[in-house]
Amino acid sequence: MRTALAATPRAVWAVTALFAALVLAYSVLMPQYRQPDEPAHVDVVVHLQNGWDLPRPLERFLGRGVAESTVLAGYAEQPDTNARGNAPLLEPPPLARGERPGFDALGGDEPSALLNQMGQHPPLYYVGAAAAMRGTGGADTHAFDRTVLALRLLSGALLLPVPWLAWWTARRLGAGTAAAVAAACAVLAVPRFVSLAAAVNNDSLLVLLFAVATALSARVLTGDRSLGTAVALGTVAGAALLTKGLALVLPLWLGPLYLLALWRDRDRRHVRNGLVVAGLAGALGGWWYVRNLALYGTVQPAGVRLPEAIYLDEPLSGGGAVLDYLALFASRLAATGWYNHSIPDDDPAARPAVWLGLVAVAATVALAAVGLARSRPADRLVRATVCAVPAVLVLGMLLVVMWEAYHLTGRPIGMQGRYLYPAFVGLAVLCSLGGAALLGRRARWLPVAVLGAALAGTIASVGPLLAWHWGLGRGAGPVDVVGSVLAWSPVPVPLTAVLLLLPLGAAAVTGHAVVRDAVRTAPVPAGAAA
Repeated sequence: MRTALAATPRAVWAVTALFAALVLAYSVLMPQYRQPDEPAHVDVVVHLQNGWDLPRPLERFLGRGVAESTVLAGYAEQPDTNARGNAPLLEPPPLARGERPGFDALGGDEPSALLNQMGQHPPLYYVGAAAAMRGTGGADTHAFDRTVLALRLLSGALLLPVPWLAWWTARRLGAGTAAAVAAACAVLAVPRFVSLAAAVNNDSLLVLLFAVATALSARVLTGDRSLGTAVALGTVAGAALLTKGLALVLPLWLGPLYLLALWRDRDRRHVRNGLVVAGLAGALGGWWYVRNLALYGTVQPAGVRLPEAIYLDEPLSGGGAVLDYLALFASRLAATGWYNHSIPDDDPAARPAVWLGLVAVAATVALAAVGLARSRPADRLVRATVCAVPAVLVLGMLLVVMWEAYHLTGRPIGMQGRYLYPAFVGLAVLCSLGGAALLGRRARWLPVAVLGAALAGTIASVGPLLAWHWGLGRGAGPVDVVGSVLAWSPVPVPLTAVLLLLPLGAAAVTGHAVVRDAVRTAPVPAGAAA
């Protein structure tokens, strides 16, 4: 590990710093509770910090403290967790900074009338976040908005290693320096991924664990037969299973991984290591799903009961229904996965996200395919197993699970692009390999191109965010928007201004580092002096 850290290019550290700066900016730029299911996630953490009474599916109701805070945060006129029609924050906040109460003063954990669907999830993220909150004195000792901010920053901290893990995985799989740096830059190329790093959610921990599992699987298939790597991979897999149900794809990935390693090396230590991984994953996280089967009769219980009124008289079936579903599935996941910052689908500001998202998805698939096709035969199967299999498995699970709701209701229930983020690192590596293959001798400029596209995409996505959430061009001018952001921020004006301006300086430093590396690696002209 020390050797890998010492060998990390400065450009990768600069990319990581820019990622951190963007997370800090989004933490105050995205109004509180307007990230997906944020009130519900906050509620479970606040609930657990006062004890270890894990919520059961369909039994947890939002505590009144969190429910009432949604009104003070401008999320809704009445306590709500599903306010899809959030109006822009044009008015000053109801309470000035310093006057905003904590959750306890707003009603504490006394149940409200709002169901919290997060009882369906395994508990690791919530238990860990609650423990971290206890270490800061607990939610009741701070204003509610500062508690939400602290939990948002915890999510960002969890995802901070992802650019480095993308770089390391690419290098381990044989990518050149430029392609590996481009893989790190790719983390910035999905604005919604960066903004969700500044959201209270359990996806952040799951994405980190999948990124680590991807790096460890690359070690296994490139000659690592050590028991320590197997123990680490089993621990990570168990933790992922204890974080979210999407991790159920891990056995379908890690089982073939060790079979392929055994086939390649003919080393029986892979049998031992595979058993260690399976045993640890089952002991640490698999028990949760056995428990679910025993208590609820299903591996993954539902978090909500859908109203009877939305069910169709006749479930959808046939080829036409499947094609309609696939088209809706693709457009929804592309739009919400690339930049749709919690903007309703029917708002004009959301329309570009669909087309830009589809272009991004098409480019990802094309580059990943090139990355595999241009690989040496000896590397192709390894790279596919490490990088492509997780994406295919996650996508397959989403297609099956979401069809169950769609064919009964005709609605895109649960179709969110963020569910593909666990496969992010593998796809970033494949795309960087594909881009390097296409550029050939000019591959040293690939990180520059990826970073430039990432910055352009970020700038393009911020406009709709400001329009929808802060009213830019809808009754508010730039000065009004700046004033509103500063007023609603949970931290003082000078600190808020610093957080918002940090990405500008970080982008300049990162751009300089990436361009400098590209220039320094330029080939020496024939006949030049040694």
